[in-house]
Amino acid sequence: MKMHKRNLILLVAIFLHSACNTSLKGFNQKPSSITADSLYPSPDVKIPTHSDWTKGHYPEKIKEFKNKPLEFKDIVFLGNSITEGGGDWAGRFNNPKVKNRGISGDVTDGVLKRLGEIYYFKPASVFILIGINDLFNPSLPATYVANNIIEIARVIKINSSHTKVYVQTILPTTTQNIVAKIKETNDILRDHASRKTYSLIELHSFFADDNDLMKKEFTKDGVHLNEAGYNQWVSKVKKYID
Repeated sequence: MKMHKRNLILLVAIFLHSACNTSLKGFNQKPSSITADSLYPSPDVKIPTHSDWTKGHYPEKIKEFKNKPLEFKDIVFLGNSITEGGGDWAGRFNNPKVKNRGISGDVTDGVLKRLGEIYYFKPASVFILIGINDLFNPSLPATYVANNIIEIARVIKINSSHTKVYVQTILPTTTQNIVAKIKETNDILRDHASRKTYSLIELHSFFADDNDLMKKEFTKDGVHLNEAGYNQWVSKVKKYID
């Protein structure tokens, strides 16, 4: 009886020692971590449809984003110079969670390359306005641009399911020969919104005159917005942030 009891105690001790070691081993193992480098495009990334100027500006902005990354549950404005030119979006909405992720000269392919930071930080919402630089490129059809915008929304949603994704219709310009391309792109975005990948915000119509061109009171050069234009934009999306 004594021998049996002694063996039982020994077996329990061995078991506890083994379990403790296993637990410690699991605790000490370093989980695979996502590095900052993996969230952002490399400095030498090439986007074929970038202009020569944008090829220099794009990596500069990526470096800036990397040095001051997003925070979890931010509200992100994602786009090109029209977004970057808005400056302090947090101030415009009186909300410190609103962050500017616009890059002047950027195109839909450029945005697709920099979505890692966006969906890693699981934003509360993302407001996408991109595509006008693509549409100025005569070699890119409206279908290509619209499909890229839809893909941007899809990639964000599939990697951050709780993020509310808003696609804003592309703004008009004062350039007559791209009116039809803008309309075709926006029509595709409107049609696809029914599939629930994103919610559509109709910006275009609030900036367009009777000829479907940018109202002059909202622009400083026919493409980029002046302060009245930004105030108009804020007034149309504020309810989605509040």
